Amino acid sequence: MAPKHPPSSSPPPPYPAPPETCPPPHIEDPDLKTHTHAHTLLISITQEGPHILPTVLHYWNLESSSAILTKLTRDQLQLIRGFRELGAFSTTAERVNDSLELHRYFTPIVAGKGNREAVDFVVSCLEKTSDTDAVDVVFHLSTVEVFGPRPEGVLDGGPAPVWKWAKPESVYAVRSGFWEAEVESALRDGEWMGGKGLWLSVRGVSEGKKQGLKRNRCRVLFNCDGV
Repeated sequence: MAPKHPPSSSPPPPYPAPPETCPPPHIEDPDLKTHTHAHTLLISITQEGPHILPTVLHYWNLESSSAILTKLTRDQLQLIRGFRELGAFSTTAERVNDSLELHRYFTPIVAGKGNREAVDFVVSCLEKTSDTDAVDVVFHLSTVEVFGPRPEGVLDGGPAPVWKWAKPESVYAVRSGFWEAEVESALRDGEWMGGKGLWLSVRGVSEGKKQGLKRNRCRVLFNCDGV
């Protein structure tokens, strides 16, 4: 019988070190390189008595204007990077027929003004004329910055707006979303995937392309099939 060796008194070998944690991979989004032109939108939420009318995104520049009706809430607007609340402005009910009244009234007045100049002018006028004794109609105003592929306007490529969120500095793998036909959908997805401080891209497309995005959303617009 072979002799038994005494047990070794040396310590056991160390456990292997855990593998280094690698940063999550992310997909480079070409839209972040092309949608770099900032545009200022004036947001109005019109409250007529107990009723809240559709939220309007107003845009004016030297040559055109746009008014986009949405169902955005104040909480959703606060997700957008650069959101700035301007306050509430009161007026009498006789001066407001619907949530687009503000846009119709100011569009001829700001004709020929640049984007930011037009927004500042509208806000200044409302500050001077706001009726503090009137409670029938209240405009809740704010501004946000959105980014497009052209400096000329937010809907320069077509009459129908489409939207996409991005958060380039996010620590997560997903740093941007899909192009969406509705801005509400883009912000819901962005809040879920990226939280607050979202960049919001917008561009104008044909109505046919917008309807196509409702059936088949995509990350890069020019790669979309069926739109």
